[in-house]
Amino acid sequence: DIWSRYHDDLSCPQYDEKPTFLPEDFDVFYAIAQKVVDAMVDEYQVPMVLDQATVSNTNHHGHPPHADNLRFDSVWRNGKRVTVDELAAV
Repeated sequence: DIWSRYHDDLSCPQYDEKPTFLPEDFDVFYAIAQKVVDAMVDEYQVPMVLDQATVSNTNHHGHPPHADNLRFDSVWRNGKRVTVDELAAV
């Protein structure tokens, strides 16, 4: 099953890098994720496209602190947005 082959414990990782899905596993995982997107389209009546899907698990302890695909759209300091010029100066 997909979960047993690709999940990893972030507090004690078993992989040096993210594993590559086998083609068959990718097809199954994509089909599952697409079913979720299709259900959301039916519910909200808004066109949607599957952009990303991930194999993850959170238990009652949560994940250890980490960031994956992190992107900041803006930076704020003392209640004011920091401008691009200020960021460059820093």
